[in-house]
Amino acid sequence: MRISFSAALCAAQFAISLGCLLGGPAPQAAFGSKLAVQLQHMDAVLGVDSGRQSSDFTVHETGCSAAANVFWPGDSTQFTFQIENNTKQRLTAQGHMRLLSYASRSKDWFSVEAYKVADLQSLPVSIDVDAKGFQNISLTPIIPAQFGAYALVLDIDGHGSDFAATCLRTPKSTSKSQQFPVVTMDLGNMSALPFFQRIGLKGTRIELHYVPSDSPDYVRQMDRYDAMMKAMSANGVTVMLTLEGHAPSPAGLTFRGFLDDAGQGAMTYPGDSSWLPSADADFQKFVTEACSRWGWPKGPVNAVELWNEPWDGQSISGWGADIPRYREIYTAMAHGVEEARRSAGVDVLMGGTCSSMNTEDKLFADGKDTFLPWLDFTSLHYQPMGTEPALVPMYLNRKSKYGAVRAWDTESWIANSEDRVAAVIAGMRATGLSRLNGVSHDFARILTEYRPRETPDRPIPVQYPLPTSGAIAAFQALAGDRPFRGLVFANGLPWAFIFQDDASPDDGVIIVVGDLGRAFDRDMLLYREAQTRLAGKSATLVIDNRKGQYICYDDFGNPLPPSRTLNLPLSTRGLYLRTNGSRGSFAKLITSVRSASISGMDPVEIVAHDLVTPIDQHPTLRLTITNLLNRPVAGKLSVSLGDLSLASTGESINLSAGETRNVPVTVTAGTATPSNTYPLTATFDTGSGLSTTHTEELHVNAIMRKTIKVDGSMDDWDGALPQPFHDDAAAVNATTQAWLPFVKFDATVTKGFAIAYMAYDDRYFYFGAKIADSSPARGTIRFAKRDDDQYFYPETFTGVEKDKSGRVIKSTVYHWPDGVRRFTYRKWPDLPSGSGAGGVQVGFNVLPDAQKRWLMNPPGVMPKYMMYPTTDYEYALNPVADQFGGGTEVWRLLTPLMPYKQFYPRQPMAPVDGGDVKDAQLVIKQDGATRVVEAAIPWEEIPDVKACLDSGRTIKFSARVNASGGKYFEMANHRSVSKKSQYTFHDAWSTSWSNELEFAFLK
Repeated sequence: MRISFSAALCAAQFAISLGCLLGGPAPQAAFGSKLAVQLQHMDAVLGVDSGRQSSDFTVHETGCSAAANVFWPGDSTQFTFQIENNTKQRLTAQGHMRLLSYASRSKDWFSVEAYKVADLQSLPVSIDVDAKGFQNISLTPIIPAQFGAYALVLDIDGHGSDFAATCLRTPKSTSKSQQFPVVTMDLGNMSALPFFQRIGLKGTRIELHYVPSDSPDYVRQMDRYDAMMKAMSANGVTVMLTLEGHAPSPAGLTFRGFLDDAGQGAMTYPGDSSWLPSADADFQKFVTEACSRWGWPKGPVNAVELWNEPWDGQSISGWGADIPRYREIYTAMAHGVEEARRSAGVDVLMGGTCSSMNTEDKLFADGKDTFLPWLDFTSLHYQPMGTEPALVPMYLNRKSKYGAVRAWDTESWIANSEDRVAAVIAGMRATGLSRLNGVSHDFARILTEYRPRETPDRPIPVQYPLPTSGAIAAFQALAGDRPFRGLVFANGLPWAFIFQDDASPDDGVIIVVGDLGRAFDRDMLLYREAQTRLAGKSATLVIDNRKGQYICYDDFGNPLPPSRTLNLPLSTRGLYLRTNGSRGSFAKLITSVRSASISGMDPVEIVAHDLVTPIDQHPTLRLTITNLLNRPVAGKLSVSLGDLSLASTGESINLSAGETRNVPVTVTAGTATPSNTYPLTATFDTGSGLSTTHTEELHVNAIMRKTIKVDGSMDDWDGALPQPFHDDAAAVNATTQAWLPFVKFDATVTKGFAIAYMAYDDRYFYFGAKIADSSPARGTIRFAKRDDDQYFYPETFTGVEKDKSGRVIKSTVYHWPDGVRRFTYRKWPDLPSGSGAGGVQVGFNVLPDAQKRWLMNPPGVMPKYMMYPTTDYEYALNPVADQFGGGTEVWRLLTPLMPYKQFYPRQPMAPVDGGDVKDAQLVIKQDGATRVVEAAIPWEEIPDVKACLDSGRTIKFSARVNASGGKYFEMANHRSVSKKSQYTFHDAWSTSWSNELEFAFLK
């Protein structure tokens, strides 16, 4: 998945390469706390900030009675330290080793801050160290029995303070290995294996570089791999291998970077490092050898995938080849795995390709299932609430020894503080994932090394565990690999995720989260308004526990004090509910939670639907009201809609627990506004202190019957109802005249605002828009005439080196091998969607749910819990740049019968595919700061939309404006019927809003 943060950051975080694993721990820079690199404010928490950091001495941990500084219940808590005197005088003083407890919280994915919980203990230490000498000490601090994160700091009177160590107290983990563990983490370094064992982690992924069999380093490298795999097995850790490599490569170049128009470029990272096709047979043998040696159950390898994030163009891991090249290498990998399965009897899964869209684009763009037998799992990166593979019927219905295609998250580092761990893992498991990598190893522990003064040739690896690791240990102990069974509340809040063991029905856990909005983007969530309003409230779930069977645990796995009632705060943190294990107790717990007392939460969620009949025809406003509570609610519904008169307001409504009801409100009188905008305020008030108020701007969504001359003048649109929409930053005060189709925007409205219009006749569906954008559309290529070969390397190219000023100081001419397709990208590919070229995308949602390309939800959750399919037909209305002939192009991006794809150069074609819609019409004109778009799409192109017209049914429709500067905004932005998605509009890695705005055709 292409993700929003920079490739540089991602590359820095992706420290799983073999070189890192086999090398020693990376020494950390000296700082008041060696943790401040990852945890903001840590120096202040430790009391070593603001000049209190000592320069006279440093403290180094040289030993601990528990591996990786992770203590289980009952473990002894002894540390040894070496104190170095940095001064030229003898250091004689009294000191204290200070013990404190601390925790962390996330501001966003990669911004985590520490805060102190309590000062706990101060142990006296006598310091007597020669000038430039050292002193070894041994201490046994009293680490509390309470699970959590702790730190040690040495204070020396008159000489300041220095960080000494961190440690954790966690539940004890099991040593049993598992073939397919659910919760995993990147290892980072082999020294981390004891740390994995202590916090209960059983799975990891590593990059493994292909070593050609004729390499002089082959035997030595395979021996190194052997040693690594044995260590994995000894620590009960299974491994997914991400296979990559650098040789043998075209022109002997390890990397081939992008080229300029003169064919020059730097032959360095992050260019393409894929190898020549002549090496594929040898690579296949390498895969067979690797899987035969280390495959499960003989060894720790449970799966292989091809390349980390192999995006088209360039990736952070050195992939930059065309799709045919990927398919060739993937085929070699698959044959290698199959041979190992046959000859060595190993069970190794194969899959990829680090995003669901990458998998669709690379393996299934031809509309065939050729690669389906070779896709045992899809690996996803950063697709929270977007587990598309769990919805694909072809994947779910696959017949194979290895079952359905599994959905594995192999990198979504979004739970990097302990307050997110339970919520993120539970929320993502519910999307259909059976493997997760939700925490970056950099936010789990710091690896460093110290060379003791007496034995400098024998470095000691030192690990400083961070609070997030304590939360992982708690999750593993309390929930672990137990399958997700569903939600306690099938249509309401709070989120109560059920995980239950197959063999022991009373070995289960319920994870309760009031608001998933910190775990994920709140706009991706169902019931997002209700969860937003939980912030700052004292909402609780109160469970009857008079028999004492139920136990509630916090982030770190600490049981809350036993009580006749369990009071669970409904916040962004996940809390664990378990039982004493007695017969039938877990079923009773589910029943008790289902009937628990919920307070402090909105009683209902209100979703407002646009009107679909003109005001003078007395349309009906439809409000969808969901009782979010587990008990009946009764309240009065008060509604206002601008200056319109409504038939009923203050109506009494009774809703049963979890009931969703459509409530019609008729417009009895009023005058249509020029802007076609009617501010809604709807309040549901129980009269007992609980109420919900929803506000939103609604429109009349009616498509007039009229023939439009597509000429860019907008003169024919008079009488069509305007559909205004804008981006999040736009503040628009348009004049009355601005709502007229043929009047351009006032000079003060320069960007971020658009008005769309729709019409139809017997031949076409018409779309018109005027867009405020002061930057003229730059246009794009004409995709119907795209020369795919231009995106790839020429026969002859030049590698250059430049100095800091950009001056070329060295150049070398290279030749691509004769007879080999030039598969390396020389520049980013142009795509027909999401280009910011000044065009528009339109999408239709018309098929019934049962006929969609994907399911609406995975088992155990309600429809719309996560991403779901809402677009059946989609078109890009693009301006063509002058250098490509000018004019416009209507490009078919999606129909119900074609595969979902991005239209990369050299992407395989399907029997039914996208492309230039030759019978469509499109004109795009710029007039000052106003861009006009007019289009006509023939009914033959959108037959299911026409069927809705013919049968008198409504359609759902949305449009996206691809504005200048690469920005975009949509008609459904922040509308209550919609939520953020990834698949409403192309590109699949950009954020969309689900296509849920309903429109009616006027006869």
